[in-house]
Amino acid sequence: CCEEPWGGLPHADTRYFPDVPLRRCRRCGSRFVAEAGQPRLLVSCAECSLPFLSDRYDHPTEQRCDDCAHGKSNQLSEANCDPDLIQAAEDEVRTALDEDCSFLVSPPMAQYLSRVARSVARVMKGAPSEPTVILIDDPGIRTLALPSGLVAISVGALASLEDESELAFMLGHELAHAARGDAALRLIGQGLFTLARTEESVGDVWRAAVEDMLALGYGRRRELDADDRAMEAILELGFDPSSVLRWLNRLEGRISDADPQMRSYFLSHPTPSQRHRRIRQTLSTRVDAPGSRINREVFRRAAGREVLSTVLQRVDRLRDAIEQR
Repeated sequence: CCEEPWGGLPHADTRYFPDVPLRRCRRCGSRFVAEAGQPRLLVSCAECSLPFLSDRYDHPTEQRCDDCAHGKSNQLSEANCDPDLIQAAEDEVRTALDEDCSFLVSPPMAQYLSRVARSVARVMKGAPSEPTVILIDDPGIRTLALPSGLVAISVGALASLEDESELAFMLGHELAHAARGDAALRLIGQGLFTLARTEESVGDVWRAAVEDMLALGYGRRRELDADDRAMEAILELGFDPSSVLRWLNRLEGRISDADPQMRSYFLSHPTPSQRHRRIRQTLSTRVDAPGSRINREVFRRAAGREVLSTVLQRVDRLRDAIEQR
């Protein structure tokens, strides 16, 4: 819709939109498909948060899917969703991770990552009080937090960081999603939507819903809200927010270089430049001076790239990754 010539990262495929290649415009941040030369936007419904394709280019974060627009939606939220249903959704995510992923373990590193996550959780309202961090054996940047406080980050995501301030922000972003129950609510909504429209087995539907949830994220509004809450947390902990801005600049550079490991993260999150601009605007309104904590050497010794290449052991079961941390 901004008429930017497309180039760079390859498209992504999802089960939710079969045979439709999804892309994101680096200029305006819009996710789109091009069918017969005509672009359609991929947006997340402002009410139910489910993704859908739209022919409208205006106000993408405020659009509603057909069901919600016609009053047919049974909108889910943590307030009205049965806790047993949320737990069932989390169980499906854990099953999908167990079947599709391998994990890397190092007890000292796991203890360090979980300690940082818990320090962030203590200053974030509604976040799980005892988050546990596990590492997925994946060179791409993948992150996920479940309502119980299980936070999964890929080795590629950890390798993209250079200090503890950046780590606290990444973990805070995921814990903000956990505080809202974004993963469970998206999975429930997407799974029920698909079950009503397909003849696939129940197991295949839930597994596809997990894959697409990871590929598509939770929509621009929820992702930027998670950034806001993560930034509030690291500022309260005295971390230097300029580290986060440097991290986003590095991600933008990798996207400019068409790094294939950025494809999934680029589609599931707003562009690094959008996130950078939003954070700078937030910081400009603050009266108090930001903190100066970076803890680069502490991070490097506990979870830096050299550590990632030497001390990690591979396990194939989620249970083992949790128990050996």
